[in-house]
Order: sequence, then C-alpha cells, then structure tokens
Amino acid sequence: MDDSVCALQVFEQEGFKYWTKWAARCKGQSLPDIEKCPDWVHPPELRGKRSIRPEDFEEDSD
Repeated sequence: MDDSVCALQVFEQEGFKYWTKWAARCKGQSLPDIEKCPDWVHPPELRGKRSIRPEDFEEDSD
C-alpha cells in the first residue's frame, strides 16, 4: 500500500491522534493556516523542469 494512501486511511479512521506533534502543539487552536503550527516545515521551492538531451551523452566517434 502506498504511504500516502495508508496515512489517509489512518487519518479518516482516527483523525490526528497519531500525529503527536499536532496533539501536543496545535490541537484546540484556531489555525487559519497550517503554517501557524510551531513544527511546520516549509516545503522546498519547486525546481525548474529538467531535460536530458541525448547529444550530451554521445561519445566522440573519432
């Protein structure tokens, strides 16, 4: 089972009770934005699209 599917299934059945940081620091607070939660880690910025050109890997035929 995919980790995200498993996490969603646990959340749907049990809510946040297994997310100990949420229970200790965020539960019961009015948080309009999850970034207000003390342990929020900002996701990294998206990188630009990359591509591989076959000519970059061709060996010289000399």
